[in-house]
Amino acid sequence: GKTFHDLLPADIADNFTDTLKILRDKRDLIIKTDTILLNNKKKIYESRLFPIDLSGETKELFGSVSIDITDRKNAEDKLRESDFLLKSAQSLAVLGNWVLNVLTGELIWSDEVYRICGLDSEKFEPDYMNFLEIVHPGDRDAVDSAYKVSIAEGRDFYEIDHRILRADNGRIVYVHEKCKHIRDDSGRIIRSLGMIQDITSRKQAEDELEAAKNRLQIISDNMHDLVALTDLQGNFIFAGKSHEILGYEPEYLTGRNVMEFVHPDDIGYVAELFSRWLEDQQESPKVEYRYRCADGTYIWLETLGRLIKDDKGNVKELVFSSRDITESKRDRDRISLLLNEKELLL
Repeated sequence: GKTFHDLLPADIADNFTDTLKILRDKRDLIIKTDTILLNNKKKIYESRLFPIDLSGETKELFGSVSIDITDRKNAEDKLRESDFLLKSAQSLAVLGNWVLNVLTGELIWSDEVYRICGLDSEKFEPDYMNFLEIVHPGDRDAVDSAYKVSIAEGRDFYEIDHRILRADNGRIVYVHEKCKHIRDDSGRIIRSLGMIQDITSRKQAEDELEAAKNRLQIISDNMHDLVALTDLQGNFIFAGKSHEILGYEPEYLTGRNVMEFVHPDDIGYVAELFSRWLEDQQESPKVEYRYRCADGTYIWLETLGRLIKDDKGNVKELVFSSRDITESKRDRDRISLLLNEKELLL
């Protein structure tokens, strides 16, 4: 004999009252309601309301069946949140995933794969051959072979870097693709799970760095100064061809530390100046020190350095230009000695 307002909060009871108008038209209605219980716990119910036809009765009767769907609703909310976080993470990383059913050929892409490829998920139906069509013609055979060979040879996974041509504007995009195969109980590959990541920015940076190194190589090959590129620890990244006059092949120096070649008596002095320069990030002083040649002899070098910074102003690499001053150092020392002798005579 109780009313909706006796059992439910006022706003929810008002909603139920409004639904009676629909029920009077003898239509079933399914609604979801949030109810706050006395212990402040929230419960979610799904209710089916329906009119009861009692011919000849003057009263209106309505039936209601309610089911507690709190756990189901919470699970759905968590699933939606998880899906949102996954899509957000993939968008930030410009990374998508795909699933290929090897037996049926069905291919499923995540939203980010469509975005990377410049395709509309509402208009494009992905399949293996359609995907190959947007792979750059110069990479198409390699991509096709990488997948098919991994299947034929029963590998667990493969990965490849390649280019695609965006369908919307024809722009070249560099991607890194990795795939893992799933097997059934008999060991047969039945499904392929893959990821694809847009690495265009990284590839462009690598190409720019390689081009810069090539320009540096050309310059250094045509000058007598010793030109070198190092990391912040002083390890050779690049050494110009002019280092051959010291008896070293440039490839031999790559990865080695410059301090390995400094005279033991000069290491402390050079290391201190090097450390102070990196800390102050001011103009490099001219540093004179002895440097070991491949035959074990030492020559005097005069070195100037330059800081190479990234877009954020952080030092990432160092360029050094050195010249052999052995003869001039010997002459200066000889002049200094003669002057000292003259002063003594006077």
